Amino acid sequence: MGTAVAKTGPTKDAPGPVGRALSMASISETKASSSSTGAQVHPLKDVWSFWYRPPISKAHGYIEYENTLHGIATVKTAEDFWRIYSHLKRPSFLPVVSDYHLFKKDIRPIWEDEVNRKGGKWVVRMKKGVADRYWEDLLLSLIGNQFGDAGEDVCGVVLSMRNGEDILSIWTRTDGGRVLKIREIMKHVLNFPPNTRVEFKSHDSSIQQRNAIDEHRREKAGQTPGDKRHTSGALRQNYD
Repeated sequence: MGTAVAKTGPTKDAPGPVGRALSMASISETKASSSSTGAQVHPLKDVWSFWYRPPISKAHGYIEYENTLHGIATVKTAEDFWRIYSHLKRPSFLPVVSDYHLFKKDIRPIWEDEVNRKGGKWVVRMKKGVADRYWEDLLLSLIGNQFGDAGEDVCGVVLSMRNGEDILSIWTRTDGGRVLKIREIMKHVLNFPPNTRVEFKSHDSSIQQRNAIDEHRREKAGQTPGDKRHTSGALRQNYD
């Protein structure tokens, strides 16, 4: 599977920046003044919530995936964003099998959320060592409305730190319509190398895959379908 590597220069065919809200440049400019009292406030087009999911030991037994998520903060302005983001660990310092999420307010970062359920995600698998830059650029493009109208179909983004690779994904509310535009804008704003593979996976297929694997594990352990003793929310990373 293709792997994202260090950035190259922009391609001539890449679509230009879209949207009329705060640009990535103006979002970045607020970083220096975010701690100044009385400074101008820059409202974001959408309200966003940061989440973190730490590694979960199998020794804890079954834990609902949603219960492994920790809400960090909700941000409404560019200044809010920088106040929170500047205190978060860079992804490269996170433990393996942990995740960062940034989702629109009131959308839970789980497949089963009503807004996510009929959608899917664009997935990029990256070599170790490049996640910090790509994650920050993706966050700035989202809160800076670089996705324009297609941003209405974006639910949130996830960065998953894994063994041997890191996984960046954009979650969408549908599996059709503007999702192709979301992929093209993602490739442009992150300036991926030309050979980078960006693949789509529906949440419905992820749920079916998880259910099939869980059923196989239960049969192997001699469990009934309702017995969750030997399954764990921690195993969900297998479906990334």
